[in-house]
Amino acid sequence: MGNNLETEEINVEEIMKKIKENVYKKMALAQNTLEPRGAACIDSVPENADLAYIRNNWYIHNNDYKISSHRKFVGPVLIKGRELVLGEIKRYMDPIISRQNDFNSHVANAIVDLNKERINLARQTMDNIAVIIDSRTDEIKNEIKSQIKADIQAINEQTLASIKALNEQTTANISAANEKMMTSIEALKFETESLIEDRIGKLKVEVSNDANIKVKEVLSDINKDIENKAWLAGLLERRINDRLEVSSTAGKGESIKDINYFVFEERFRGSSNDIKQKQAIFLPYYKGCKNVLDIGCGRGEFLEMMRENGIVARGIDIDDDMIDYCQSKGLDVEKIDAIAYLERIEDKSLDGIFIDQVIEHLEPEYLIRMLKLCFDKLKFGYYLCAETVNPLSLTSFANFYIDMTHKRPVHPETLRFLFSMAGFRELEVKFTAPVEDRFRLKKIDIGSGLNENEQKAFTIYNQNIDRLNDMLFGYQDYSVIGKK
Repeated sequence: MGNNLETEEINVEEIMKKIKENVYKKMALAQNTLEPRGAACIDSVPENADLAYIRNNWYIHNNDYKISSHRKFVGPVLIKGRELVLGEIKRYMDPIISRQNDFNSHVANAIVDLNKERINLARQTMDNIAVIIDSRTDEIKNEIKSQIKADIQAINEQTLASIKALNEQTTANISAANEKMMTSIEALKFETESLIEDRIGKLKVEVSNDANIKVKEVLSDINKDIENKAWLAGLLERRINDRLEVSSTAGKGESIKDINYFVFEERFRGSSNDIKQKQAIFLPYYKGCKNVLDIGCGRGEFLEMMRENGIVARGIDIDDDMIDYCQSKGLDVEKIDAIAYLERIEDKSLDGIFIDQVIEHLEPEYLIRMLKLCFDKLKFGYYLCAETVNPLSLTSFANFYIDMTHKRPVHPETLRFLFSMAGFRELEVKFTAPVEDRFRLKKIDIGSGLNENEQKAFTIYNQNIDRLNDMLFGYQDYSVIGKK
């Protein structure tokens, strides 16, 4: 409201100012017409129709008449005679014209005096009007200010009344809304408590079921472990009894064949469940198969996975302990050399072959021959999957010779080439078993506040760390998958 009042006062001042300016302009215009007496005064009278005429014609000249004749011979005589007559006329007319000019001058001066009087009167009138306007302007300003003040007071009173009424209405609305909200909250609380109770009841059942399942799984694993340990204890007892019956020469060491490879795998390769989880990535390649061969079946993890998924599979191995263990689990296994078994069966009789952690145990000639036989024995459109140690990772390479039966690692590109030479197509190379992040080299976190050179240096450093991690702590295993 204060801003509106100031605006209205400015408008009043502007109006009064414009009125005064117009009055003073008219007074100045009238004042400009006041000039000295005489001819100079007449010449300076403002240009209008009457004054212009008086300025141009108040003085009468008596020499404007030119005597001439069109007659050729008598013309000069006539001109001379007329000049004599004109001279006589001027002698009588000049005094009259002079008096007329004097009269005209007095008349013109009288007109100037009258004009001055008119201007003075106009100036006095304008001054009086200006005084009246100033007085009236002050009165109007005071009236406007009083009216504005009264209007502002009335508006303030109306506004305060409206605000008070609005506050009362708002308070009433808030109270009603609070009551309604509290009712809704109580209803929602009751509904939520009911839902929570229902959900808790369901969760109790689900948790109980999950707990029972987990307990059963743990008990199953414990039973399997007990069975494995019992079987292993029986195996060791038989080995001890066999050793007692055989005399050994003093100073001779045991051969590699005397190592219990089952115990070795239990310690260094991992549990059967871990192996089955790793081998699960190969399951899609054997879906719907009815005659899958697992070369080097070991403890039978792959065969168990096939059985669990309704796929018929058979395993072969040359380790007596592994064969005994698999047979104790009801798996279809046979102790036989891989090439001997492949040469015995018919061509195109298998719809899947799996070789896990076997290739690193073989001589090159044996590996090449085995891959060619695998190709011959597979049906068209089916897969051979072979997993082995990844020599591109120095961590994997460092652990390679923990197993003394390992002969040499095979480079991924070498194995891919051997697959291709054997006749397989649509070859894939998959890297598996990554090293845990906690063992890998750490990169620098590039945050804000670094200049361009620092960011570039840290970026290059992190790229080098990635390369070192790939080389030192890369995937520990890889597999080549080929389709016939």
